[in-house]
Order: sequence, then structure tokens, then C-alpha cells
Amino acid sequence: MFDAPFEIALLGFGVLLLVAGVTGKVQAREMSFGTNHPLARLVLGIVGAGFAATAIIFYVVQDLNVMRLVDEFVARSAQNVQEATEETSAVVVPQSPDPNVVDPVPSNGDTPSTLAPVPADVSVEVVLERGDGRGGKSDDSIMIVFSKDSAAELGGPEELYQQMIQGLTLRRSDQQDDRRRHLVTTLPPLVRDTCYVQVVNFGDDGWAGQSVRVYLDGQSFLDAPLYPRARDRADNGIEHFNVKNWDDRTYWESTRLPGCAQ
Repeated sequence: MFDAPFEIALLGFGVLLLVAGVTGKVQAREMSFGTNHPLARLVLGIVGAGFAATAIIFYVVQDLNVMRLVDEFVARSAQNVQEATEETSAVVVPQSPDPNVVDPVPSNGDTPSTLAPVPADVSVEVVLERGDGRGGKSDDSIMIVFSKDSAAELGGPEELYQQMIQGLTLRRSDQQDDRRRHLVTTLPPLVRDTCYVQVVNFGDDGWAGQSVRVYLDGQSFLDAPLYPRARDRADNGIEHFNVKNWDDRTYWESTRLPGCAQ
């Protein structure tokens, strides 16, 4: 349940004080701690309950922050899809300057369209594989980010949205088995202009990512091991892409892709 060392230590100390207050003594091997004085036991119990409650509150607040980041990522991804669709559907084809050329009239009698055919969405398939070690069997949602720039110089998780072309969320429900997460969807053709792909986890439960494969319209777009991790944390799971643990974040980023539009 608790992943951060601070919350674990605070909860453990709180439980220790609470038990000492209730029973009067805590003994482990040759060490003992406690008192038989009623007032002192009451104080120990109250302080211990306060520490334990504080640890739980810290955990709940962090969990809510991670959920907010995931929800915002999903919302921004959907917004990017909508904006890309609107942009591609608004490309106007210039009309012929020759007055003798007449645009064909649709059979329904409407005014001839001046819009170019809308490019078809791209079929996207993503497969994430987890390894035996280096991080753990996290149930956190894992994000695939199709980005315009590297994430190396970001100052916080929300800055990722400023350079994100599209994003996909692979949840626990997308697991085919204990090791593999699989997602098939469609995205606007702008995804082909991706410069970097990042694999991130807003949560604090490390995920031992081993490989990522991305296919666009059935063609291999990316096939790479998820090592080395970014920030030289090769033994860590993919985790901590959040405000609280930003300095300890571990994620993966591809090299610059050949189809980059920049």
C-alpha cells in the first residue's frame, strides 16, 4: 500500500507508539519500550494515532495527485486528438483560376466542396513487456507519450503536455497476462511526426519495463528495450513522474526518431 519511505517510517512509528499506549509495553527480542503510567500511556496512544493518521493522509493526498495527473493526461490526449482532427479537416484546396473550368456539382445539389479529403486516422498498436526485475510488478497506469521534444529538461510533469503530440494510457485492464500490456486504437496522422517517445509512470509503484513496440497501420514504428532508463537509474522501475518525487523520477525515452517533423 505504502511506497514512499517517509510514509512507511511515519506509520511504523505511529503504530509503535499506539501499541505502547494501549498495552503499556512493546518488546522486540531483548529491547522493550513503554510505561505503566496511565497518563503517559494515554499520551503515547494519542501521539501514535496522530502519526499513523498523518501517514495515511499523506498517502491519500499523493494518491489523489497521481490520479489527477493520469486524468489530466487522458484529457489532454483526447484534446490533442480533437484539435488534430479539426486542423486536418480544415485544409482548403485552391479553386482553379480558369473560368472555363467548372467544379463538379455533387449529386445531392449542394455547393461543391472546397475541402481536401481528410487524411485517414492511423491505426496504432502498442505492446509493453515487463521483465523479471529492475522495478517491480506495478499496477499503475503506464503512459506512452508521442512528443515533439526530449523530456530531459522538463521542470515538472505538467510541462510534458506542452510538447506532447499524442498520448496513450495503458492501464492494468490492458494487460494480456502478467507481463504484457496491449492496446490497439486510432490516432490522427500527426502521430507520424513524432520526434521522441517517452514511457512514464505518474505513480510511485515502480514498473519493471523491459521493451516497447509500436506499430502504425501495421508497420513497425518503434521496437526498443526499455533500457537504459533516463536519468541513469538503470536498476529502478519506471516511476515517480510526479511533483512530489520529481528529483527521483525514472522514465524511458527513445532516441530521436527518423520521422521527426522538426
